Amino acid sequence: MTDFKHKITVRAAKESDIPTILTLVLTSFSNFPFFTYIYSPLATNPDFAHDTVYYWRKRLLLGLLDPQTSIVVAEAPIEVLGDVDEEGESFKKGKVAQDWSERNIPGVRGKGDASVVVGFAIWQFNQGSASSQTFKIREKTLYEKIRTYLIVLEVSAWNKVYQRKDQDPHRMGLFLDAMGNLCQTELYTAPHVYLDNLTVDFRCQRKGIGRLLMDAGVSRARETGGEGVSLVTEASLMGLGLYLKVGFKEVGKFVIGNESEDGNRDRENEVIILPVLQMIMGAENSA
Repeated sequence: MTDFKHKITVRAAKESDIPTILTLVLTSFSNFPFFTYIYSPLATNPDFAHDTVYYWRKRLLLGLLDPQTSIVVAEAPIEVLGDVDEEGESFKKGKVAQDWSERNIPGVRGKGDASVVVGFAIWQFNQGSASSQTFKIREKTLYEKIRTYLIVLEVSAWNKVYQRKDQDPHRMGLFLDAMGNLCQTELYTAPHVYLDNLTVDFRCQRKGIGRLLMDAGVSRARETGGEGVSLVTEASLMGLGLYLKVGFKEVGKFVIGNESEDGNRDRENEVIILPVLQMIMGAENSA
């Protein structure tokens, strides 16, 4: 574990990293219950992932252009992928998605490269409804504003004429309703740093990469906001141990979907429940 972690470099993401991040979305983030819930059509037709790639590419570009968003990647020597556990359903699922990505996403880093991105995290610095500036973040440049406008315009125009095939529209609607309700709570309206996504390559999990990505985000939050800043996220049960170890505490539940009055769930009303976590900078080591 220690030797492996010493081979990892955590750095700010670049536009050239996007193809590999897209691959991680399809191969590794896809193991997250929320992903399989929303993107259930991918299980019936893997080629629907072309839509996932398009929309995630635009989302990542917008993140790189936004000073209030920090995307970091974990990079490792390519040889680390040679020492992996090749058993289990999650590996088989990831391998199928990896093969699809290498065929369909131009620019994926891997074979022939000296290093490869094996994880990424997306942090958003939200000012909330506060009147004063909590975070020390620069303004967008004119270039960033223009390029952001053009990307948003393109996606908006595309949405008017095309119904994406990679998402279950009913479940997506349930998610948007649930997220809207969550964002109205005090936890999310106050200034906070939101961990939007933390994903590690399915071939390199449980080797400390997630902790390195987490530490990088926590350090950035401390630099830009100082002590007392709130870090917030929703976690999967698989990753809950890492968050608790870092210093997050469970403060609520994020519930997507509805149960019937007798507690039964059908396919349309399947419920996803994720713990809502918070960490206050300066209090993470307190009892």
